[in-house]
Amino acid sequence: MCKSLVDAEPAASDWVQLFGLKAGAMDTPLFWQNPDRPTLHAWHLTNAYGSTDRVVAERNPYYWKVDPEGQQLPYIDRITYDQVEDVETILLKVFNGEIDYMNRHVGRPSYRAVLTDNMERGKYHFFDTNDLPAGTVILMMNLNNTDPVKREVVNNRDFRIGISYAMNRQEIIDLLYFGSGHAAQTSPQPGSVLYDEEFSKEYTEYDPDKANEYLDKAGLTERDSEGFRLGPDGKRFTLTFMVADVFGVQFPDAMELVTAYAADVGIDFQVRATDRSRLIDMTTNNEQDAYIWNCGGGQADVYTQPMCYVPQPSNSVNWARLWAEWGVDHTKGEEPPEDVKAIFAAYDEVKAATTPEEQKAKMKHVLDLAKAEPVHSGSGSERASIRDRTQ
Repeated sequence: MCKSLVDAEPAASDWVQLFGLKAGAMDTPLFWQNPDRPTLHAWHLTNAYGSTDRVVAERNPYYWKVDPEGQQLPYIDRITYDQVEDVETILLKVFNGEIDYMNRHVGRPSYRAVLTDNMERGKYHFFDTNDLPAGTVILMMNLNNTDPVKREVVNNRDFRIGISYAMNRQEIIDLLYFGSGHAAQTSPQPGSVLYDEEFSKEYTEYDPDKANEYLDKAGLTERDSEGFRLGPDGKRFTLTFMVADVFGVQFPDAMELVTAYAADVGIDFQVRATDRSRLIDMTTNNEQDAYIWNCGGGQADVYTQPMCYVPQPSNSVNWARLWAEWGVDHTKGEEPPEDVKAIFAAYDEVKAATTPEEQKAKMKHVLDLAKAEPVHSGSGSERASIRDRTQ
């Protein structure tokens, strides 16, 4: 059976590749690109995203959830999505009352004023949302960098702590998100049963003096004539961040501020703009120094999407790609250090847990190990969305 399927699909040389073509990466299943893909989602698509100007999703008659009265969910039989090319077009549709419900892209705080001005015209109102991510704006430095000097520095815990102290998270939140949000490390959010206030707040204070102290401890004590720190090779230490303007959360603007904070403590961050597809190609091939992104694991999804705490192959979150590949298959990738192996082993215990209580305790242990070896720096934020008043 597999052979005949492969024969029918010249692009696939075996069933593994065929499965990938049909289903996509497991952290981002391509249900929106392949209408024939079986799904447990509440709705299934009748046509692929990108195939027409409008995508139609119909109620999945096999959906497995019911409401407290025993009625099968979802209630809505059909949803349509218009495909548009830019945020400005989405905003115009909002102003004209053409959108019933919208979060992504238009939810950025910088649009609040213009959305407020057009509320009567579009007959909509706002509601607050709290996303799943463990962080909205996260600096992801590549711990498996192919450049040995950069790898040595970035894998130094003191370097990462120094960068964290150098970031003025509150200024980012105030300037870009109009005060909506809170400063936090990449960690479970308040409201999660696994929330750890110490983990969330650790190293988030804006303190250039502490930043300099930790960067000195990392061995970057020498500086060039412009005040930038030198790496172990005696050359200016530079990390290049790849940045794509995605999700409507102003990554390029945030990175511009972060670059200035880093320069204040002698670290040279260079920024290269790119698009999402190119960025994903780079990170999945381990070609990046660093990039800026968000990450799941802020709520109950931490049990199944722990990629910000446990290295896992992903099409978007890759801060230790070679270790992640080893974690799946010890014959591939690169064998990690013992502390990372301990995280893999701890997460294996989460997956083997037989009760919710045991699973929670095991997951807390994974997070405790991640807390002891901070990898990312991030700043959380919340977003406002719009809903049509007629709903």
